Amino acid sequence: MRFRAYAASAARIRDVVTAAGADVLLSNHTDYDGTKTKLPALAARKPGAAHPYVVGTDSVRRYLTVANECAQAALASVAAPVASASPIYKVRGGKMHEIEAMGFLAPYQSKTGWE
Repeated sequence: MRFRAYAASAARIRDVVTAAGADVLLSNHTDYDGTKTKLPALAARKPGAAHPYVVGTDSVRRYLTVANECAQAALASVAAPVASASPIYKVRGGKMHEIEAMGFLAPYQSKTGWE
């Protein structure tokens, strides 16, 4: 399963970059690593100024820990039933006043009616 492989990969890379002392985080998702703001800052950087891509070894380690834990959580959510809710709307005078939810368990990717 992809989540299992992703979690293992994130944990392995975290160990590798921690041992190597990596202090820069680059991603192929430029919204995640701040590239859209860091590139202009890099272009305007003066000698001796902080490098915008250097975030520190602890930040790199934490980023990969979060990636690992998110993949583990996603894997767990696929394996377990998903709690869903059936909304009950209370309408008076043409306006919605309350929403209640009656909870029940449904298998992962069950139809909800909102598709």
